Amino acid sequence: MAVVIITFRRPALLADLLASAALSDVKPAEVIVVDNDPLQSVDQASLPTGCVLVAGGFGINLAAARNAGWQRASSDLILFIDDDNVIAPNTVRALAAELDKDSRLALAAPIIWSPSGDVVWCGGVGRSPWTGRTNFLHRGSASPPESGSWDTFDMPDAFMIRRSALEEVRGFDEQCFPIHYDEADLCARMRQCGWLSKVVGGTMVRHFGFVGARPGDEYLRAMELHGVERVALMARSRLWFFRRHYRGLRRLTTLAMTPGWLLLACASTAVASAPLRSRLRTARALVAGTWEGYRGCASSS
Repeated sequence: MAVVIITFRRPALLADLLASAALSDVKPAEVIVVDNDPLQSVDQASLPTGCVLVAGGFGINLAAARNAGWQRASSDLILFIDDDNVIAPNTVRALAAELDKDSRLALAAPIIWSPSGDVVWCGGVGRSPWTGRTNFLHRGSASPPESGSWDTFDMPDAFMIRRSALEEVRGFDEQCFPIHYDEADLCARMRQCGWLSKVVGGTMVRHFGFVGARPGDEYLRAMELHGVERVALMARSRLWFFRRHYRGLRRLTTLAMTPGWLLLACASTAVASAPLRSRLRTARALVAGTWEGYRGCASSS
C-alpha cells in the first residue's frame, strides 16, 4: 500500500499528518508527498526518512497532483489523503481489509470527523439524480456506525483505491475537473465500469480544513485561499459533472435548476461575514463559472 499526500504551503499540518501515518497499525510500503506549490516550498530534509517527494507544482490542480502521486507509486492500493487531516491508527488496516473482502470494490473511505473528533463531518456522499443536490452522510452525528460499510457516491479528502481501478479509468480528469468534483467524476467513471465505492464504519480521519455548513463561507474561504479561479471552477465543475454523467430528463432538470442554485449560492455569499469587496468578487466568480459550465465542453476523458 502507498500513501499519497497532496500538500500546498501547510508545513505544520503536513507534519501532523505524517506523524499520524507513522503510528498506523499497518505500515505503508510507500509514502509519497506531492508538493503542489509552484514555488516548491517543501524541503526533502523536513520529511521522514524514506518519504518520496514529488515536485508537482500544479497550483490548485489537485487532480493533476493526485495523478502524479499514484503514478509514482508501485503499490496495489493507494491511500489518498490531503494534508489538512490526521488519521487514526486502526483506519488504514480497516480500509485495506474492506477492499480485500470484495473484488468489485474500488474505493474504501474512512469516516471523516471534525477537528475535535466529536462529530462527523463526512460519512459518505449522497447526491440527488434529479436536482444534483449533494449531502454528506451522518454529518453532525456523534455516533456513526461502528461496524459494517455502506455505499457512497464518492468521498472528499481521504480514500483508498485499487490501482487497477485507477488504471482502468486513467485516473483523475485533470483537464475538466482540476479541483472540485474531481473525486465525484472519478467515482462515476469507475461505477460505469462496474466498480463500487463504500465507507467503512469504525474508522476515523480528523479534518482540519473547512467543516462549516454554509456554502457562502466555503466559497469565501476558497476565494481567500486561491482567488477567483478556484471559485469559478467550483461552479463550472458542478455543471460539467451533470453534463457528463446525467442523461435524459435527469440532465435537463439539473441544468434547469442550476440558476436557482446560483441564486442561493450568491445569497449565502452576500450574508457571510466578509468585506463587501470579497463577497462581490466571490459572487461574480460564481456567475462566471456557471456561465462557463453551460457553454464549455465536458466530454468524457
